[in-house]
Amino acid sequence: MDDAERRRATRAIGVGAAFFVIGLLITVLTYSHASGSGGVYVVAWGPMLFGGIRMIIGLFLLAKSKR
Repeated sequence: MDDAERRRATRAIGVGAAFFVIGLLITVLTYSHASGSGGVYVVAWGPMLFGGIRMIIGLFLLAKSKR
């Protein structure tokens, strides 16, 4: 049972990190493009928030599985 919980926790951390990085990349890339040409940029806070929450959930699950 502990092995399945650890896999679930590491998967949640990985998915969360992926969403966070995607949101961060969207923000950085659109900002860098807008700063050069004077356009509009997107702050992709949705994927970053979702990713952060998933990573926190994964960390709690990982701590719980080690007890």
